[in-house]
Amino acid sequence: MAAAKIGPIPVLALSNVDSVSILLRWMLRPPGWPLFLLTAFPLVYAWWTVRQPGGAFAAGMVYLFLAILVGVLWVIRVLGFLALDHPYVRPKPHPWSTVRWVATPLVLCVGIFVSDANFPRHLAFNYSRSDMERLVRRVLADPNSVFQPQWAGLIYIRAVEVIPEGVRLRIRTAYDGVPAGYAFRTGAAEFPQLEAETKYYPVSGPWFEYWDHAQQMRELDCIPSTSSCAAAPTR
Repeated sequence: MAAAKIGPIPVLALSNVDSVSILLRWMLRPPGWPLFLLTAFPLVYAWWTVRQPGGAFAAGMVYLFLAILVGVLWVIRVLGFLALDHPYVRPKPHPWSTVRWVATPLVLCVGIFVSDANFPRHLAFNYSRSDMERLVRRVLADPNSVFQPQWAGLIYIRAVEVIPEGVRLRIRTAYDGVPAGYAFRTGAAEFPQLEAETKYYPVSGPWFEYWDHAQQMRELDCIPSTSSCAAAPTR
């Protein structure tokens, strides 16, 4: 009986299998420096945005992006290990593989906790406090001087307002969202707490954090050529 001839090996099919296996091995590999850096850079940006009033929304968007990214990677990891049990596909275990997989979500959770606890804001305020107080003294000494936006430590001051209770250093404008910043109380008079319009929250000593919804409505709705735009003098 003649031996059956063996046809040519389907090289294209084998190459496709190799490509798929390489892709699967790469997807199931523990995360390395690229993912760590991809997680660290947005976290640093989020901490930078929450260092001052008004940055919570941008930080929340960053955290949402990171949570989706880490969640997708973890789903791929779990489904891959549940569905693929072939030694040719599954990568060899590494003693640090578990640590590397846990590190990314752990860093993300720590980053969110640090932001929610307002550590970046407290650090930025304490670092910038002396510069902001020098700015306040300079404004009070010459209320009619023209103010140019400037840095006070780590805080970028866009405008200053002299009000009966003291001085407000505005960080956010109406076009960025609700006007917000820090207010310095010069006397015993309390800041007016207008419900749903203007809120002052104590920070430290004479310093308060403020949010002014009423000012946002005035600035967005007013016509610059009319007097209705002027509330407290802003420079």
